[in-house]
Amino acid sequence: MGTCMYDYFTSGGQTTGKFRCLLPLNSVYRKVFCVVYGLFVVLMVLHKVFFLYRLILTIRMGPKWVNMWWSMQIAKNEAKTWYDKQTLTKKWRRMRFAGYDETLENAYVSMEMQKV
Repeated sequence: MGTCMYDYFTSGGQTTGKFRCLLPLNSVYRKVFCVVYGLFVVLMVLHKVFFLYRLILTIRMGPKWVNMWWSMQIAKNEAKTWYDKQTLTKKWRRMRFAGYDETLENAYVSMEMQKV
């Protein structure tokens, strides 16, 4: 893709126009292509940024976070209605962004109780 972009916008150079046929020749199509390609690049960058952000959050929360997440999945599977599942999801979100202190421990215990 990068070779095509280079070839199209620099009128050849090293590639002597070999890849020019792979991109649309009309200027309107070229603009649309550039916008779509630009959005794709921006989304890829945002994807990497948010992945790293979530990875750092997970590392900060420690190993208990994984146990809490699994207990949450089990509790959601056991929930009978859509409303119950939404309530559990809201509790999980509230708990994740709490102060990482006793709130986290209490929420973990309450989720373990929900499994029973």
